[in-house]
Amino acid sequence: MTGRAVRTVWAVRAVRVTRAGWPAGRAAGRPRSRTESSGHGHGHGHGHGCGRDRACGRTPRRAVRTAGAATRRPRGDRGVSMLEFAGFLPVLLVIGMAAIQLGLVGYAANQAGSGARAAARVASQEGGDGAAAGRASVSGWLKPQVGIGAGASDSTRATVQVQVPSLVPFLGGPWTLERSATMPDDTDD
Repeated sequence: MTGRAVRTVWAVRAVRVTRAGWPAGRAAGRPRSRTESSGHGHGHGHGHGCGRDRACGRTPRRAVRTAGAATRRPRGDRGVSMLEFAGFLPVLLVIGMAAIQLGLVGYAANQAGSGARAAARVASQEGGDGAAAGRASVSGWLKPQVGIGAGASDSTRATVQVQVPSLVPFLGGPWTLERSATMPDDTDD
């Protein structure tokens, strides 16, 4: 046999793979020896320096680079994802601010209801200052306005209005939110 025929037979034998997925010449799980990993063997030109003459069952580095280059984006598409994110960012911010605005309206409604109940409870007692109690139970930055009046028979009605600030610019200025509560009068008859 000539030298070329011997190399061809060796290449066919080296491509067989064991159950563990290693080339046939290696034991499953055995680490490479120093000559196999360093490339100091007599391997000439198949790329990854395993020390074998031709095919060893691994893809050469040159083939990996070529395959990777084919899957890359062309240079003209660089930065497109950043540009898409920059275009979508204002929409995302408006949605986030609208969610915060909704929470702020809920908080203001809760504060107004609590203020109305406190004002009605204190005003229903003789000599109580319901307006002061209503203002004290609401956060000051909501600018509460408390109104006390007579309710149905033997009851006191309190109304609290608060100003809800706007976070989203195009939704308009501050809104007025109103809650009322009625308490029975506490009189000794």
